[in-house]
Amino acid sequence: MLDEPTSFETFLDFHVRTHELVADALVDLNIVMCSSAAAYDQQLTDVFYPHGTGHLLGLQTHGVGGHITDEDGNSVSPPERFPSLRLLRKISQNWCSL
Repeated sequence: MLDEPTSFETFLDFHVRTHELVADALVDLNIVMCSSAAAYDQQLTDVFYPHGTGHLLGLQTHGVGGHITDEDGNSVSPPERFPSLRLLRKISQNWCSL
């Protein structure tokens, strides 16, 4: 993943891509006997990557403004597939995620 260009607009985009990479690994290691797309679509990656992308690094980062989408304070709910995803914000330059 570190070799890929950072073209993610939101942490949700990043989160989905990490699940796709987990699916690739599960197939490559013969842990699942289906395609990477099927492993993702059937939510098999959720079993091996339950926590997901997580949150920003630093103090008081758990859930603080994670669903705010703009400067006006508008927010968005997590998608049905990832209801516990705490960070849905747009990615800003020099941000670090765990």
